[in-house]
Amino acid sequence: MGSSQNLAATHLAADSTLRADFAHALARRRDSALNGRNIRIALAAYLRSLDSFDSRFDRAVRGDTLALDARERCGFTVFMGKARCGTCHFAPLFSGVMPPEFTSSEPEIIGAATLPVLRNARLDPDSGRAGVDHLAEHLFAFKVPTLRNVAVTAPYMHNGAYATLEDVMDFYEHGGGAGLGAPLSNPTLPTSRLHLSAKERRAVIAFLRALADTSSASPRARDRLQPKGIATR
Repeated sequence: MGSSQNLAATHLAADSTLRADFAHALARRRDSALNGRNIRIALAAYLRSLDSFDSRFDRAVRGDTLALDARERCGFTVFMGKARCGTCHFAPLFSGVMPPEFTSSEPEIIGAATLPVLRNARLDPDSGRAGVDHLAEHLFAFKVPTLRNVAVTAPYMHNGAYATLEDVMDFYEHGGGAGLGAPLSNPTLPTSRLHLSAKERRAVIAFLRALADTSSASPRARDRLQPKGIATR
């Protein structure tokens, strides 16, 4: 984020409570000081705790034939096939981390706009990965995020310009930013239309909602994501 682990450590170490927290959390390590390396260790431990593999989709994969309804199953088929979403969001993580090792990813250039318009799109000026690695081929390139829990993590795109999953589906239906008229010379996303019907788009969104792991959410949040006729567990 434009800083460094050591500079972050210097700022955080000024807080006596945080210093004590680090000493307690890393008490079994030889080095439990609040320094750059231990910040990385703490952040990595936290990220590993973000386990979201008990969605209804996961239960269906494990053999629960009642976990998904017909529209959600159709949505998965469209997602992996006609809509070509799975060519960037690789199952089962549905992120840009590539199989079979799931250890590396390539950024994508899709041309997110400043507003979710359907014509004459204005390209968001953020230079993306190129602003970090200074490679011309990475201009406007961004990491492909996971779609797990996407139904509860709006707004979307790196700039938060897309408020709903319907906005996002419209964006991809029209061929991304370049397909919508934004001046983008190096898109990695095909600029042709997907020609998805309204029914198919709704099915994809229903599938995306089924990727939400609500096991630790409040009852109200679970009910909001639960389609009619599907029982929670």
